[in-house]
Amino acid sequence: MDRSILTVLCVLVLVACSSASAPFADVLPDGTTSVSDTPAPATDELRYGLDERLNGLIDLSLLEKRALITWLPTGASVIGYDVALALADGTGWAVAPQRLTLSIALDSRLAPLDQPEVLDIVRRAWQPNADALALRMAWANLGRLDSPYLVMRYADHPFIPKLSAPTLALLSYPSANLLGDWQARRAHLYLLLWSDPAMRSAWEARVGAEHMIDLASWPIGYRLGEGVQLTGFRPDGLPLVQRTAP
Repeated sequence: MDRSILTVLCVLVLVACSSASAPFADVLPDGTTSVSDTPAPATDELRYGLDERLNGLIDLSLLEKRALITWLPTGASVIGYDVALALADGTGWAVAPQRLTLSIALDSRLAPLDQPEVLDIVRRAWQPNADALALRMAWANLGRLDSPYLVMRYADHPFIPKLSAPTLALLSYPSANLLGDWQARRAHLYLLLWSDPAMRSAWEARVGAEHMIDLASWPIGYRLGEGVQLTGFRPDGLPLVQRTAP
């Protein structure tokens, strides 16, 4: 199947597959402890072990200059790392103030979303437990027989889910530049993953706060190794640490 046409799945399937119950920990569900096949490297630099699902979602450009970063498969051991970061909030994990959030931005500049009645139905279609029959009746009341044909753009990242919504016919395409797509008016909807509130605020300024829909969110969990103390968080949820005095 063409990659551009997304399989019909609901957000709840993604949430189930991306459970927050310690998906990335050295303590397994039965209480046993795993042994890492690839232990943390010995170094004087701070050692960060990051869940590979976060690759591309957190800016590491400054951190890479003063820390050793290792991308780990989901579920791998984090023993020996100074900082571990994952989509987790289970036993042994502390939780960052920020969450990874999945949102949709609606561009009301494009037909048919430039019609308030159509925009309202499209917005309702993404609500939890949306009533497909009621939405179809709403379309009929507008004198429309067919669902709207909409284009959605999304960041090309493995963690982006495959989505559908009642009554909406979607053609979805990966994008390397969502902002450029919005400026060129290439899509009706934009699927966003963000943890830095500044990113959401920027999209609110573009499309309007009333045209932003949050679909799901996941906790950003972290664990600190021995001899390391937390000093704060970056806006995107990355913990900032320093070594404690010996």
